[in-house]
Amino acid sequence: MSMFPTPVTGGDDPNRRWRDTTPDGVRPQSLVAGYVLALAGAVLMVVSSLVMFSVGFVGGDAPLEVIDSFERNQRIVAVGNLVLAAVVVWSASATTRGRKAARRVLGAAIFSGVFLNLLGFIVTVSGLAAIVIVALLAFAAVAVTRPSANKYIRYCEDQRLRRSMTN
Repeated sequence: MSMFPTPVTGGDDPNRRWRDTTPDGVRPQSLVAGYVLALAGAVLMVVSSLVMFSVGFVGGDAPLEVIDSFERNQRIVAVGNLVLAAVVVWSASATTRGRKAARRVLGAAIFSGVFLNLLGFIVTVSGLAAIVIVALLAFAAVAVTRPSANKYIRYCEDQRLRRSMTN
């Protein structure tokens, strides 16, 4: 250990060492928390989509082109949220069962959902619920990529590989 602190520790800094005490095959709490956060984000995506479909333009008097553009953008965000919510729920469910490919799909869906909802908020076709969706999905992404989740998914994939080799 050096007397001068540095961000590069060489791996032997006891304060930064990752300690995992969960036995192999036990689903970590971070993965469960990520699933719950992703599920909550997906539910909010569906609810906000349904609201966007039912409300339409509420800005008062405006030129017809502005109203058409607003409603088109609103439908794009609403349909995107519905599709991405379905993908997030499916891939989050498969990720909790230790599927590596599903976690990759979940990451792509979360990225797309964050991007879509931020754009929807910026162009003002969605409300503050879009920011809550972004926060829920971002925290879900962090939770499912924790070291304990990585260890669990690696263990599950190894078990699947061993079973396929014996059959």
